[in-house]
Amino acid sequence: MAESLTSMDRQKLHEADLELQRKREYIEELEPPTDSSTRRIEELQDSLQKKDADLRAMEERYRRYVDRHARVIQTLEPKQRPPTGVSPELHTLRSQLWERNMRIRQMEMDYEKSRRQQEQEEKLLISAWYSMGMALEHRAGEEHAPAHAQSFLAQQRLATNARRGPLGRQASLSLRPIDKH
Repeated sequence: MAESLTSMDRQKLHEADLELQRKREYIEELEPPTDSSTRRIEELQDSLQKKDADLRAMEERYRRYVDRHARVIQTLEPKQRPPTGVSPELHTLRSQLWERNMRIRQMEMDYEKSRRQQEQEEKLLISAWYSMGMALEHRAGEEHAPAHAQSFLAQQRLATNARRGPLGRQASLSLRPIDKH
């Protein structure tokens, strides 16, 4: 039967063997040997166990530090602990008194702040009222003065004549001696 295979069939068979060989190599590349993967898993597990142990040790140190700090705070702040001979009611009353004093101080500061703010607002109102009055007075003065009276002396003359009225002008003219020659 081997004699019955033609050269073309042999070539196809050889190509198929080569293709099968390439695919086996590709599969071997994709699947690493189990030795290396199990060894890698063991390394990772060892690393994880070491990190867990380190974490537990850090937690324990942290707890000791917190306990130590709490003891130091208690020794530095004896006001916060009730004295041994004092009843709890007295301690409660003292703490309430302290809280009320703090509230009173806060309210006093708020009152002072609002008083300063009110004074500032009053000053601003007075200033605005004064400015508005001056603007109105200036506007009224401009309305009464004719447009051609530009100089200070001309404005004074007009104001004097306005006070005298229309008859005042004639009376002042009649008081002058008449020049008849």
